[in-house]
Amino acid sequence: MRKITLSESGGWIAVLVLLLSQTLEVAPASPSLVRPGAAGVYDIEKAGSEIKFQVKSRLKTIEGVFENWKGQIELDPTRLEALRLGLQAQSASIKTGNSFEEALIRGENFSAAEKHPEVSVTSKKVSAESAGRFRMEAELTLRGT
Repeated sequence: MRKITLSESGGWIAVLVLLLSQTLEVAPASPSLVRPGAAGVYDIEKAGSEIKFQVKSRLKTIEGVFENWKGQIELDPTRLEALRLGLQAQSASIKTGNSFEEALIRGENFSAAEKHPEVSVTSKKVSAESAGRFRMEAELTLRGT
């Protein structure tokens, strides 16, 4: 199975790089990848990719990553509006480098990881704003809402 980076799939896909703070590597969900940039459903490869987050509190902004996650992108490089992104991350897998912050974010006052083990993002609409700028409207599910 050949990995491709999103940059091989067309310049407009860079909006996902901004969303996920990293160049993502994708591989076809089915083994039949015809060529880079081909329309299809791709699994996001964890190697070389990461999902970052920020939590703002009254005292400071906490930044970290999800260690356990999966995602898929359905794309047709010729039709931006057809792009679909789905990400699912395990709430308890956050890492900030600070065990106190991690416990706080996993706790009842924020993600309630024991009751709601998954955080997800599902794209709803992608549109061009101007040359080289795109907007993705997406649905974030956190704490089951």
